[in-house]
Amino acid sequence: MSGEASGQIAGLVERAFAPFDVRWYEACARAAGAGPAVAAGLPDADERFAAALPYTEQNDWAAACLARTRKVGRRPRRAGRPAGRRMR
Repeated sequence: MSGEASGQIAGLVERAFAPFDVRWYEACARAAGAGPAVAAGLPDADERFAAALPYTEQNDWAAACLARTRKVGRRPRRAGRPAGRRMR
């Protein structure tokens, strides 16, 4: 992925995790932002994914998005695990 594309994705992800005046939209925004963060391999993908997880308890769409991210996206990096391996 080019540096420009990565920068654009990072900007979109940042906006998805920005504070909302109307909290009703946060669950969808956080889930929608976590997926591209993980897929693009952004350095803060682990934190974004973890920050979106609590929203799955209150929003089925957010839960579906994050489940799909786990299934087909790159695995969020964890200590001792190489980046880019597919989730099972």
